[in-house]
Amino acid sequence: LFRHSGNRHGLYQTLFSIASAYRGFEAQARAAAQEMAAIEQADWPPALRALGCIARSMAASAEQRMAESRAALEAALALAEPAGADRLSVVALMNLADLAMLSDMPAEAVQRGQALIALLHRRRDQAQLPFVQCNLANAHLQLGDTASAQQLLSQALAAMRRQQWTWLRAFGDVYALLAARQGRADAAARLIGWADAVRQQRGPRQPNEARCRDQAWQIASQALPAADLAACLAAGAAMAPEAVVVATLRSPAAAQPG
Repeated sequence: LFRHSGNRHGLYQTLFSIASAYRGFEAQARAAAQEMAAIEQADWPPALRALGCIARSMAASAEQRMAESRAALEAALALAEPAGADRLSVVALMNLADLAMLSDMPAEAVQRGQALIALLHRRRDQAQLPFVQCNLANAHLQLGDTASAQQLLSQALAAMRRQQWTWLRAFGDVYALLAARQGRADAAARLIGWADAVRQQRGPRQPNEARCRDQAWQIASQALPAADLAACLAAGAAMAPEAVVVATLRSPAAAQPG
């Protein structure tokens, strides 16, 4: 419709929706990103051009061209921030933080995550805040900062409780790594068992999640006898949300508002 009517802005935005579905429709998404680049004009509004940068970053990341993906995301952020396009700034910062973790640069991920949390607070966006806090907690754990991770997960889990546990099932590996790093091997093993059970329903782990799981497993499996480890894994698989909070933070009362 937009192509036939000559509405290039509308076509560009529609193509972005197709390009965003890269995981399920790679050929179509790649073609959409290429067409976006072909029709984009330098005098278009910055927020609109930021969409093209994000589309190029997704295509590059899916094809493991990480430097190109990072450059495109930086360009998107440079366009979106001055234009006040906060929604696009959130997307760019989220992807930059994730890319930093994939590139084994947790200090940069912390910086991006802190900027993202500040932006979400300005937007009064509580829905995405727990997701960002959990990812930021993972970055702190990779730097060995368990105190900051504990505080972030406490805030995130309190928010999840208010939101009917939205996002809870996405971060079991991070919960397990916190417990493991704090020397609570039995809790870590239960949380690994819970996260494994969740993954049977949600599908394979992403690389950052798999790394958390591997790190937590290494600590728990070395600290616990094989029989105790197996028992904790089995017990954890059936944990209810409040039990997950207890295992993560030591007690249900530890989950504090942000």
